[in-house]
Amino acid sequence: MKALILAVSLFLPLSFYSVVPAQLTKMTVGYGSISTNHFPAWMAKESGIFRENGLDVQLVYFRGGTTAMMALLSRETPISEVAGPSIVSASLRGTDVVMIAGGSRDIRPMARDSARY
Repeated sequence: MKALILAVSLFLPLSFYSVVPAQLTKMTVGYGSISTNHFPAWMAKESGIFRENGLDVQLVYFRGGTTAMMALLSRETPISEVAGPSIVSASLRGTDVVMIAGGSRDIRPMARDSARY
């Protein structure tokens, strides 16, 4: 019984070891406010989810959504976490910005008059 406990105690820490690729893909992700809206990104970074999936993510704080949107449009950050108004404003000015996902309890659809459905 002692041998079994010893064997389990020696091999148990190795069972939680995950193989990380030798070369991680570096990525900068911008965000425009310090709030709980950006908690999932910080949780993924701190818990190692990004690293487990081959990403070396650097989270960069920008003062406000406008600055974060400017960084996104200038291709300084390939991904930015910003609120809807920044995206709508940039889109109305003719940029090719795309909102992938969003979460809100109060959803109001917005579209241009020329939008095709």
